[in-house]
Amino acid sequence: MNARSKLGVVTIGLVSCAVVLVSACVDAPTQTSGDIESLLTAAHDKQEKIEICHLDQDNGLYRTLVINGNAEQGHRRHGDDQKGEEVPGMAGYVFDTECQPRLIEEPPRIAFVSDRDGNFEIYVMDADGTEQTRLTDDPGSDGSPRWSPDGTQIAFRSDRDGNVEIYVMNADGTGLVNLTNNPGDDQGQQWSPDGTQIAFTSSRDGNDEIYVMNADGTGQTRLTNDRSFDFDPQWSPDGTQIAFYSSRDGNDEIYVMNADGTGQTRLTNTPEGDRSPQWSPDGTQITFTRGVTQVTLDIYIMNADGTGQINLTNEPGTSFSDPQWSPDGTQIAFFGGTFLADVYVMNADGTGRVNLTNAPGDDREPEWSPDGAQIAFRASRDGNSEIYVMNADGTGQVNLTNHPEGDFGLDWSP
Repeated sequence: MNARSKLGVVTIGLVSCAVVLVSACVDAPTQTSGDIESLLTAAHDKQEKIEICHLDQDNGLYRTLVINGNAEQGHRRHGDDQKGEEVPGMAGYVFDTECQPRLIEEPPRIAFVSDRDGNFEIYVMDADGTEQTRLTDDPGSDGSPRWSPDGTQIAFRSDRDGNVEIYVMNADGTGLVNLTNNPGDDQGQQWSPDGTQIAFTSSRDGNDEIYVMNADGTGQTRLTNDRSFDFDPQWSPDGTQIAFYSSRDGNDEIYVMNADGTGQTRLTNTPEGDRSPQWSPDGTQITFTRGVTQVTLDIYIMNADGTGQINLTNEPGTSFSDPQWSPDGTQIAFFGGTFLADVYVMNADGTGRVNLTNAPGDDREPEWSPDGAQIAFRASRDGNSEIYVMNADGTGQVNLTNHPEGDFGLDWSP
């Protein structure tokens, strides 16, 4: 997943500036964020020059802006003109030399569910646990937040209207919309990789089937159509296929279909139950869980066409669940145990398994950060459910939420 980016535009004097990049033309300190005022303050405090790339709205071109901490007034400099045109209120020069803008990368955030205010609501926080903010506020139960691929929206399920529906809102909680709005239960929402569609499960036609809709809720289309239950749609990385599990052949098996519902193919065929398909980042493999009961579950891997099925954990009497690929596809995080669970990581071929948490509490729901450097997870080690984060090797475990009520259901922003 790509980091979110933003373009901050401010107008000072005669120049409209988009603070997007610091040029390296002079010995200037690196500056990647902030507004013009903070740049001016920094330049004057340190008596330094700072160069940034700004958008000149007069001609639509990006130009180099030099903020000189030693200057007493600003000038618009053209070409080799050593004086240039004065820019009121800004000690800086604008050069007629084009520069290449780069959007500022924002650090990822974590959406989660909490009942700290009396019922289950959606919250968001920075990756270090600060700025915990409640986004939803209603008497119903809200859960399963899922960030859009561009990080601007969050889809979630809610029963606020009497049955479970899929809603979407902006990342700050504004612009709330009921997308599904029908008497059946709609849940299990998953954004397509390009953010234009959402796959989900609905019982509107009598049993759980896989549907797809546009990101604004239009074009709701039933993809599966059988008398059994179809669950857990998962998009392939290129958006052309959807994996899911179904009981249509007598027990739970992994299936795959094209994004329009055609070409439905059973990938697994065993007397045990196969569930929780997860595509590898390159789309060539799928992990899933297999087991007769929830007490005995193993994590398997197979090629995207169903061949080459391998048991990666292979530990009878132990339950392992929720395999999650690292962003680079080299490792798989998961949780499991005989009673209380721990979070583990292993190589994609099953080697090098390591217990990362190894704590007396119950640790579940591992989720990789977008850069793969950290893993967030839910833990009940302090008497209630909290959200923790740790480095990918298990070091630096920190309780992010640290609240007397339950926090769970986390999802990293892109």
